[in-house]
Amino acid sequence: MQNTIVKYVRKSASNRTPIGTLMATKDANGDVRVGWSFCNRRDHFNRVEGRRIAEQRILGRVKGSVPHAVRRDLDDFIDRSQRYFKTQDISVVE
Repeated sequence: MQNTIVKYVRKSASNRTPIGTLMATKDANGDVRVGWSFCNRRDHFNRVEGRRIAEQRILGRVKGSVPHAVRRDLDDFIDRSQRYFKTQDISVVE
């Protein structure tokens, strides 16, 4: 995907262990969409897999509601995406 930005969601400010991924991308029509991934507590986080799942959500191949741990960072990521893509119209894929 071209025109993509990524943020890795951490457990907390003091515990920097990654637990999820937020990804925003601009498609050929100029629409900006945000996808996400979240690591199961029993698994080890993998950046490549996290990006793949977030991309699949953007493409509409994976469904699910955004968990609280990811939603915590979502507003800041949307603000960052609006500045990066220079648009206010951003949709979060659930």
